[in-house]
Amino acid sequence: MITHNTTSLEQLHFDYELEAGLKPNYHIQLSGKADDPEWDAFLARTPGGHHAQTSLWGRVKAMHGWKIIRLVIRQGERIIAGAQILMRPTPIIGSVGYIPKGPVIASNDPGLPKLVFNEMRKLVKVHRIHYLILQPPDNGPELTTQLRLWGFRSSSIKAFPTATVLIDLRQNLDTILANMKSKTRYNIRLAQRKGITVRKGIEDDIPTFYRILVATSQRQNFSVYPERYYSELGRVFGQLGHFKIFLAEYQDQAVSAMFTIAFGDTVLFKRGGWSGQYGNYRPNEIMHWTAIQWAKSQGYHYYNFEGIDPLAAKALLQREPIPASLKDSVTRFKIGFGGLVVCLPDVYDYVHNPLLRWAYYSIYPKIAELAKTKGVANRFRTR
Repeated sequence: MITHNTTSLEQLHFDYELEAGLKPNYHIQLSGKADDPEWDAFLARTPGGHHAQTSLWGRVKAMHGWKIIRLVIRQGERIIAGAQILMRPTPIIGSVGYIPKGPVIASNDPGLPKLVFNEMRKLVKVHRIHYLILQPPDNGPELTTQLRLWGFRSSSIKAFPTATVLIDLRQNLDTILANMKSKTRYNIRLAQRKGITVRKGIEDDIPTFYRILVATSQRQNFSVYPERYYSELGRVFGQLGHFKIFLAEYQDQAVSAMFTIAFGDTVLFKRGGWSGQYGNYRPNEIMHWTAIQWAKSQGYHYYNFEGIDPLAAKALLQREPIPASLKDSVTRFKIGFGGLVVCLPDVYDYVHNPLLRWAYYSIYPKIAELAKTKGVANRFRTR
């Protein structure tokens, strides 16, 4: 039979009718504990597992008022599926939840996804989550065909990247370099000739990274979290070696900086910036090239640039030129490294209350560009 085991949560009693084809020894566990190494280890070894589903990420997001509930499904003692939901109240639409890169499922049982989503809907009801946003794992496009049947719709809030560039680190370095655009290779060599050096940073370098990030945000007009957010990110993820800073320097002066999250088989570029100085010496190209070499030396399989413009991705996959508006964009910079362009599952949302559901899908598109609406979208972003 299917049983429910709660940990650090009020007792929840769910009735679930066992359907034909479901294995009889699934156990459903609900947890609200901040630190869950077993869950994190499950994600690290499972295809599609992502750092944004870890208890580590939940601890960082707690700084912004998010609470977590973790749905874990076991077969015997082994975790085979689950999802971490982050929840918080908002002044506009009431309690909201989000599931980045989940649920994660490590079983071929065709009935298991439905079980997971049934349990998620129950949690939404019990915790009075009026609005839930979800993006399936990178390897979970098959889930998207079922989401509409389960009440989800494609979301107009694009909180997470839906396209990216992956460098396959299982190739040798000469091949990786040869696959780059000629201009990117030239810029890497130029940086070396001009004396740009790159070093791996430590937690004490976070203020330097933050100073450069703020300078970038002021030039490009985007907002950044407070410095303490990045300090907490470095502290929580750095304890297990998942957080890495890289700094490009000229004459011992940091001119570019970035950090990555190394998790599972992937090193993921999360955030970076340029001071505005010595740009003609190409510090950003050699900084990423150094990070790629480091990731390969550590045995990781992929280097993920985390996000390019989806229109550019579709054009490239159809062997068409990217839009002219992206000629000098970050997207153009990333595709210059010659990796595999990948379209990721779309973002979906679910509104539990029927009246709110009607209002959201009927009225929301008309106000989606308002500043308050954009503020709601920013609450979900994984950066």
